[in-house]
Amino acid sequence: MARNLSLALLAQTVVAKRREQGLTQAQLTAATGINRHLMLQSVRSQGYYDIHEYISRHRIAEVERMIRCGRASCVQDCLDAGFASTKTLRSSFLKFTGQSIDDQFRPQS
Repeated sequence: MARNLSLALLAQTVVAKRREQGLTQAQLTAATGINRHLMLQSVRSQGYYDIHEYISRHRIAEVERMIRCGRASCVQDCLDAGFASTKTLRSSFLKFTGQSIDDQFRPQS
C-alpha cells in the first residue's frame, strides 16, 4: 500500500514539475519525501531504467498531447514540455517513439 502511494506521489510530482528544466532526482526526493533507493526501485518496477528516463518519457507524453491538441505548431513550441533545447527534444523523441518529431509537423499526403 505504501509503495503504491509512493508511486502515485512520484508520478503526480513528475507530471506537475516536468516542465522545469534540469529536474533532478534530488529535487524529486525532496518534493516527494521518497528516498533515492525507493524512488529508483519504483521507477525500475515500472520498466524504466532510471529517473531520467522516467522524466523524459513523461515529457515526451506531454509533447505528444501538445501536438494532438494543436497546442504546438512547430518543434520550438514543444520546449514547454520541459526540454532545455530542440536538440535534446529531437533526440529524446526519436529515442522513445522511433519517429522524428519534425515528421509530426509535416503535412500528411
